[in-house]
Amino acid sequence: ELINFSLQLGSDVPFFINPLPSFAESRGEVLKSFEIKINKPVLIINPGIHISTSWAFGNITPRQPENSLTKISAKDFETISSLKNIITNDFEKIVFEKYTEIASIKNQLYKYGAEFAIMTGTGSTVFGIFNTLDDAKYASDTFNKKYFRFIHYEI
Repeated sequence: ELINFSLQLGSDVPFFINPLPSFAESRGEVLKSFEIKINKPVLIINPGIHISTSWAFGNITPRQPENSLTKISAKDFETISSLKNIITNDFEKIVFEKYTEIASIKNQLYKYGAEFAIMTGTGSTVFGIFNTLDDAKYASDTFNKKYFRFIHYEI
């Protein structure tokens, strides 16, 4: 019942009822959890730029992914930097063209040592996975202080 109620707030809200690594299908409400643990710090940056979901979906050209996310396993996460060749976000192309500041965030994450970085959904949040907590803290300190910045790290 809670999941059905959360759908009234938004298609991706059911994920937050039980926030486990999951593959989302349909509008984002059909979730299939999978077992994966990233034991590295994740720096999350949100510049506070509003991206209209309607605009993003209206301007994207859907395509079949080269790699199906449902086929990713824990082995693929052994070398975080290899994820660059496996996981992509098709929305980045159109969002980065219109909102260059968000593209700059992703580039800056790599510049300061992220092994992998990607924009979430239709944006504007971008995250990077770092090798050490010190690297993530250093990178976080380089960003505009007006941005929301958060480091998630479980040992």
